[in-house]
Amino acid sequence: MPNIKIFSGSSNEDLAQKIADRIGVRLGKVTSRKFSNQETCVEVGESVRGEDVFIVQTGGGEVNDNLMELLIMINACKIASSCRVSAVIPCFPYARQDKKICRLQDYVTRETVIMKNLVPIIRERVDKTNLQVKTALAGLMMALAPLLGNENTLKHLLPLFLIHLKDENPDVRLSIISNLECVNQIIGIAQLSQSLLPVIVELASDTKWRARLPIIEYMPLLANQLGLQCFNERLTNLCLDRLIDNVFVVREAADKSRAPISAKLVANMLSVAGADHIITMDLHASQIQGFFDIPVDNLYAEPAVIKWIKTNIPEWKDCCIVSPDAGGAKRVTSIADQLNVDFALIHKERKRANEVDRMVLVGDVSQRVAILVDDMADTCGTICTAADKLIEAGASRVYAICTHGIFSGSALDRINKSSFEAVVVTNTLDQVENMRKAPKIQCIDVSTMLAEAIRRTHNGESVSYLFNHVPL
Repeated sequence: MPNIKIFSGSSNEDLAQKIADRIGVRLGKVTSRKFSNQETCVEVGESVRGEDVFIVQTGGGEVNDNLMELLIMINACKIASSCRVSAVIPCFPYARQDKKICRLQDYVTRETVIMKNLVPIIRERVDKTNLQVKTALAGLMMALAPLLGNENTLKHLLPLFLIHLKDENPDVRLSIISNLECVNQIIGIAQLSQSLLPVIVELASDTKWRARLPIIEYMPLLANQLGLQCFNERLTNLCLDRLIDNVFVVREAADKSRAPISAKLVANMLSVAGADHIITMDLHASQIQGFFDIPVDNLYAEPAVIKWIKTNIPEWKDCCIVSPDAGGAKRVTSIADQLNVDFALIHKERKRANEVDRMVLVGDVSQRVAILVDDMADTCGTICTAADKLIEAGASRVYAICTHGIFSGSALDRINKSSFEAVVVTNTLDQVENMRKAPKIQCIDVSTMLAEAIRRTHNGESVSYLFNHVPL
């Protein structure tokens, strides 16, 4: 059997060291630096020929730099004749469709930069034959709409949207459809509806199930944006037809949410770089596993979360587990069932990304400890507003437990001013600095779970035990 080698990227070296210590091996020698033009250079400082290599690199911090560093490390180990290369990515990058591609505060400056530098490049490459380029550009164009406003979107972007909607490759068309929310905010879906509907029908009826599946998963989004009347008239029968589809995953897709296309691109990049296996935790969208042509083990933080609740909340037997949105209901009910406690749901209506119009609590939290559970804590606007809502509803104390603590923007300031007793996250992302700046943040160590997954993978054992248990 080949020896095990564990290398760490620069994103979370503390987690990688804990994993190595748990397994009983030392971290491999690797050096990462940047050239003067900011290109990433990675040098593996020891032989990996015939070895079973695991590279630990998470998706936080400088996400793009970390991703590129990981891809180079994978490729370096692959061409050095390693037996197998597994990427351990506790927080998978691009697992959701992040629209915040431009953070310039001044609108005029932002508009000028985009119109001068980005739009001409997109227009020049809109008819390029490279599939990955066209797919990426399609998503980028849609994300630019909220930044450019109504007039510029209609004049400069709408013609490019329509060109991509007619592209012969389904991935390009899906990249447009999966980002409709951006355009709907600015020009309204009516501007695209006449071009959209034939494309939707064509994709949903494609002979290849891999083309049918994503568009069926987007149907709830389309129903919301096209309006129920239009949806009922044009698309309801199409959805009903897919309920008797000959492929099981397509039949199941009626109650699935949309899968982010950016994650598919990252999946392709990891495979092409040479990864043979992926280990990750609490993917934002479970459909991402289907994007890979290589094995993916998606671990769950749920056992560690349950252990933390039982250890740190004395009144846990009378607590209420709360989902901050409908999308997390499945996760919350699973935890509530295992604890044998009640659960509640907060229904939220959004006007814009990261802006919550109103919240409605469904369930009783009066005189009880309320525990909000979600997969990510990013800007924390939603969960902090939800905490206030729970206090108003009579909750005695409120906790938040999220797998991935991203804490972007003014998240830490919001947490410091919030009604939370504690905001608990795992160390899939480095939390040392966040915990220093926000004392309410606490951390669950998941290195034991990741280490055990690596050990079992190396020995050819099943990792399913970890879905319900925390290693001792």
